[in-house]
Amino acid sequence: MRTHPDGVDTEDRNRRALPNRSTSSLHRLLLVIAGLAALVIAAGTGPSLVSAQAGVGIDPGEIAGLPPLAGDESVSVAMQVRNPGTDGASYEMIAQPLAGEAELQPDPTWFTFEPQTFDLDGGEAVEVQMTIAPPEGTDAGDYLALATAQLVLPEAEGSGAQVGAAVATKVYFTMSPAESSDGGVPVWAIGAAAGVVAIGVIVLAVKRSGLSVSINRKT
Repeated sequence: MRTHPDGVDTEDRNRRALPNRSTSSLHRLLLVIAGLAALVIAAGTGPSLVSAQAGVGIDPGEIAGLPPLAGDESVSVAMQVRNPGTDGASYEMIAQPLAGEAELQPDPTWFTFEPQTFDLDGGEAVEVQMTIAPPEGTDAGDYLALATAQLVLPEAEGSGAQVGAAVATKVYFTMSPAESSDGGVPVWAIGAAAGVVAIGVIVLAVKRSGLSVSINRKT
């Protein structure tokens, strides 16, 4: 053991003089973490992170169980479109065929919406009445379309209105075959039986889904 002239152990003096490497590394790590935290806090105060947004939602998600339609009938169904965001926005309702499914594709012109265009503030909702009115002579069968609510963005300079996010409800309906007196059954009897079935289907659909449905005969 080496001894310093003042009587202190030389090795002990050296150990106390050297910095603690683990303590120094921990100190540097804490400084880095503190710096990153300050950066995150500063960035979080920027306007881009607190900017509000508009959205679009539609209920119900599917419309099915409607009574079969004859060529001179139309059906109306109530839907709700809502803005789940916090910014106000403009909306438009459109109908679109859905390809790749087993059902037939209806013509979008068979559909009308009231209102078709409207504005909603953040958190607001509106009831939209959709009417399906196929023309006479439409082929019998099962049909499927999309009732779509889409955001309409402000017009950009030099261009028209732009379309934003959109959501859609699947709409199923059936066109019944043309009435006939096949087998000697009077046409009025077939019509009466179809009416009873249609009323039963309407009642069942309303009970199950809460839809507001009405059948209208074209004049």
